[in-house]
Amino acid sequence: DDVALWYWARLAAGNASKREELIPKVEQCVVDLPQSAKCHHALGTLYGAAALSSGIMNGLKYASRIKDSFAKAVELDPRSFEARNDLNQFYLQAPGIAGGSVRKAIENAAALEKLNAFEGRILRSQIHIYEKEFDQAEALLSSLQAPSNDGSAAVTLSQSWVSLGFAMLNDKQVKQAQALFERRLASDMDNAMFHFGLGRAYLESNAFDNAIASMERALKIDAKLTAHYRLGMAYQAKGDKPKAIAAFQQFLTYAT
Repeated sequence: DDVALWYWARLAAGNASKREELIPKVEQCVVDLPQSAKCHHALGTLYGAAALSSGIMNGLKYASRIKDSFAKAVELDPRSFEARNDLNQFYLQAPGIAGGSVRKAIENAAALEKLNAFEGRILRSQIHIYEKEFDQAEALLSSLQAPSNDGSAAVTLSQSWVSLGFAMLNDKQVKQAQALFERRLASDMDNAMFHFGLGRAYLESNAFDNAIASMERALKIDAKLTAHYRLGMAYQAKGDKPKAIAAFQQFLTYAT
C-alpha cells in the first residue's frame, strides 16, 4: 500500500529504529510499484532523515539517492506540492558538490507555478528566504490568498510566514521580525506560532515580560507547542528560577 507507506514514512522518519525498519519496505515498494510517486517520495524522505542524523560526511552518501527519489516522485506526479517542496529543500540545503542548486530550485518552483500558481509562489518565497531577500519574500507572500476551500493551503501559507519571521530572527533582524509577527497577529490572533515568533523577537530584545506574555499566549492556544525552552530562558533572564526550571522540564517531556 504505497499511500500507507508514504504516511508511515513521514511519521516515522525522525525515529532512527523505526526508520531503519521501514527503509527496506519502501525500497521494495519502489521495486514492486516503480510508477508510484508515493513510493519514491517516501524513500527520499527516509533517506533524507537518515542523512541528517548521520553527520555531514556520512550524510553525503545519501545525497544522490535523496535527489533521485524526490526527482522521480516529481516526474511521476508533477502536481505534488509535497514532492516539489522536498525537492526544493534538497536543492537549497544540499552543498553544490552533492547536487544542491539555487538555479534548480528556481526551475522547480517555476514548473509548479505553471500547474498551481499558489503553490509555485510558496516555493518561490522559500527561495527568497534562503537568499535572505526578505522584502521580496514578504511582498510575494502578501500577494497570496489561500483558496477558501483548501485548509491545507492556509496552513502552508501560515507556515511560510513563520519561516520568514524566524529567518529574520536568525539573521539578527529582530525589529523587522517583531514588526512582521505583529502584522500577522493583527489578522490572525489565534495563531500560536505567530505569538511564539513574537515572543522570540521580544526575547532577543531583552523585553522579557513581553516575551513571557507572548509565549504563554502561544501555549494557551497550542499546549503542545515546543515554546517551553525559550519561555524558560525568559524566566531565567528575569531571575525566576522556579518557573524557569518548570518550563525547561516541560520542554524535556516533549524533546524526549
